[in-house]
Amino acid sequence: METIEINSINRTDTRFCVSFPVEDSLLLASITTFGIRMPLLLLDTVPYTVVTGFKRLDAACQLGLTAIPCSISRMSEKDALLTAINDNIKRPLNLVEGAQSVDKMSRLGFPREEIYAMMKLLGHEPHEKLLGNLLEIARADSRTKEFIVKHGANMTHVELLLRFSSTERIEIIALLTEMHLTFSQLREILQLFLLVKVKEERISFEDYPRFETADVLKLSLKKRTHPVLSTFEQRLKEMRAKAALPPRVTVKVDPFFEKEFIDVGIRAECVEDVEEAIRSLDSLIKNGWLGSIFELTKGTDRN
Repeated sequence: METIEINSINRTDTRFCVSFPVEDSLLLASITTFGIRMPLLLLDTVPYTVVTGFKRLDAACQLGLTAIPCSISRMSEKDALLTAINDNIKRPLNLVEGAQSVDKMSRLGFPREEIYAMMKLLGHEPHEKLLGNLLEIARADSRTKEFIVKHGANMTHVELLLRFSSTERIEIIALLTEMHLTFSQLREILQLFLLVKVKEERISFEDYPRFETADVLKLSLKKRTHPVLSTFEQRLKEMRAKAALPPRVTVKVDPFFEKEFIDVGIRAECVEDVEEAIRSLDSLIKNGWLGSIFELTKGTDRN
């Protein structure tokens, strides 16, 4: 190990960089307190080429350091890339990092069987379609990559995202990036945007101002894709608010209003809880509320 001047390291050569994002606030805080404990691995080139340690190098530059501990080695490009991937794979790689690993192997001309073996190691099924998706992720714009990482998007989400043009993706990401999204909400919203695109041939993003929550955006999209269904949902929402169901009683309706039955549930810790729930349900029957729910699901109250 030796101390190398940062100015003698080529910071623009990212051939072996797997990490995304490179910025790491936790690592920056650690280096601020304890210094760099693990040396960078550099290729013996002029200037030096980073194999491992891109995050440490970024943190060192942010802190204004002029020199950094390094180990110097000579190896082929392919060996350097495998070393970089192996160094990072000790921690769970996010989807973008896995995609970048595979993409860099593809660009360096690794045989397909070795790329497939790496895909399996990363938890992906080794087949051509999935490889194509990974390559598209790796070559996507930085905003798309940041969105994937920030929201922990999985391959199902990514496959949906890739069905939009780059311009459409930018608009959708701008709408969603600050929202708190569950996996199912993200999937549903992307599916709804695709339906809008199919039905209207284009997405008029000016019709979708910034929304505070995912549910409000979903409702707006459903009004375009399923105008009748959104009416049912609004009617059901109003009925639930009017009934003020007790917390121990649940009434579930098929989300697409295709089933003519409803599920009524009671959560109880004792017999008294059951008795109280039954009294509440009896009251809802007598005042006609449950009857109205059945009318909605059977299609007799859809106007």
